[in-house]
Amino acid sequence: MARKKGARRRKLRWGRVILCFFASILLLLFGTMAFCLYGPNKQLRDLYVTTFLQTSAMKFMATAFLPQKTIEEILDNNKIIADQGNTDPSLIQITGKASPVPASSPTPLPAATPHPLATPGATVCPTPTPSPTPVPTPGKLFSDHPGASDITDHLPGLQLVNLSGNGYKGYMLIVTDPTRVSLAVSKSLGSYGQRMVEMAADHDALAIINGGEFDDPEGHGNGGTPAGCLVQNGQPLFLSEEGRWNIIGLNQDHVLVLGNYSFEEMQAAGIVDAVTFGYVPYLIVNGEPSKVVGNGGSGLNPRTAIGQRADGAILMLVIDGRQPSSIGATQKDVMDIMLDFGAVNAANLDGGSSSVMVIEGNVINSPCAGGGFGRYAPDGFMVSKLPEE
Repeated sequence: MARKKGARRRKLRWGRVILCFFASILLLLFGTMAFCLYGPNKQLRDLYVTTFLQTSAMKFMATAFLPQKTIEEILDNNKIIADQGNTDPSLIQITGKASPVPASSPTPLPAATPHPLATPGATVCPTPTPSPTPVPTPGKLFSDHPGASDITDHLPGLQLVNLSGNGYKGYMLIVTDPTRVSLAVSKSLGSYGQRMVEMAADHDALAIINGGEFDDPEGHGNGGTPAGCLVQNGQPLFLSEEGRWNIIGLNQDHVLVLGNYSFEEMQAAGIVDAVTFGYVPYLIVNGEPSKVVGNGGSGLNPRTAIGQRADGAILMLVIDGRQPSSIGATQKDVMDIMLDFGAVNAANLDGGSSSVMVIEGNVINSPCAGGGFGRYAPDGFMVSKLPEE
């Protein structure tokens, strides 16, 4: 009997210890949240709110504790202003295989199948006078960068660079020959998406990063339905009813194109691949960085971005987030990284739990979802293999 009572007491004692432990964790979490939301530091509050608003399933962590008017004020005080217009393809002079056509006289693509949702007769925005941006020596791979990785040492024309900053870890993939970069799409587009590892394998791609945004109700989308527009090889695979989109695309001369276009204007400009990521404006246009107000409006989060140097080299960036080893990056962080690597044009792609980079079938970063493989998505920007690879 005494033994049973002693065992019962030990169980009760351990039960109290465990209960106190979890209660302490909850108090710490709620105390931290209360300090962020209601403490004296408004910048911390804004960072908290803008970070959670960028999540698919955790927006309530911001919206449940602040009135809508306050949230609107926070968003108005933290944003990116991108008013540079459309990119000027003539600023990119590819030193590799391709020979770009001047922007003033693009070669039209063969007529694509008309899409009923495209809007005819729209006018392209004028291109502003570009600002000069210092660029690396043509063909520079940054192999002498302190973060240069040996993962790509055996892959000609590619260099992976490991990055670290204030609270984040990331990866920059430099591709000197832009003719190797194109858009890959899910084999079951319209039904469900694919993880980037699977998409790369299906397209026999050497590397890939996730691409445009997609329909994602309450964070439970399957990646099968793109948002905005999706164009591959000049063909409209998906066009939403807006009729005009802020695109991230590639033209037939392998130049990264950013700007507001209808599908007819894409055809006239020779744009062959295009996706959209409508929430966040472009980071750099014609060498001119966008204006960052506050923290940029989307807090600390995982990021995916694509850019291009004046010599045509494509820059693919993925930054981890929402984990202890890498909380995430701000829009300003991404912009600064792209400028450091010589980007003339750069834009965000879908980030958050979608952010993933794959090289030779291996996930390079640490995605915060999908069991380490990232989410299912409709498309991604891939790097093709050389014949000998």
